[in-house]
Amino acid sequence: SHREPSNQGPPRKIYHRTSAGDEELQHWLRSGPEVHTDRLSWLAQVGFLETLDSNGQQQFLTELRDEFIRHREELLTIEVHWQREDPRFPDRLSINEFFAHCTLRLGVMKYATIVEWCEQCLARLNARKNIEKE
Repeated sequence: SHREPSNQGPPRKIYHRTSAGDEELQHWLRSGPEVHTDRLSWLAQVGFLETLDSNGQQQFLTELRDEFIRHREELLTIEVHWQREDPRFPDRLSINEFFAHCTLRLGVMKYATIVEWCEQCLARLNARKNIEKE
C-alpha cells in the first residue's frame, strides 16, 4: 500500500493486490458466500429503547434515520458522478467496475430500506403517543 493526496480530506491509502493475496482471495471466494456476519449494534440499541423516555426514543430513531440518509446520499453522489463521467455506465462497464457498481447499488438500496424502516418506526411511535393520550 501507499498514500496518495486526496481532493478532499487527508491523504488516502491505496492498496495493491499481491499474488499471495490473489490466491487467498480465490480461496475465500470459492468457499462460498459468508452470510450472517453483520454486527448491527444500532439494531441492538433499538431493541432496548424502551429504557428511554418517549423523547429519547424519538431522538434516537431520528438520529439513526438521519445518519442513514447521509450514507445513502453519499453513495448516490458517487453513482451520479460516475454516471456523468463514464459513458459506459452502467451496462458497458468493465467486469471489475460492474461488480463495484453492484456493490454500490446494494448500499444505496440497503440504506434506503433502513431509512424507510426508521420512518415507519417514528410514525408508529407517534401513533402510540396519540393512543396513550386517549
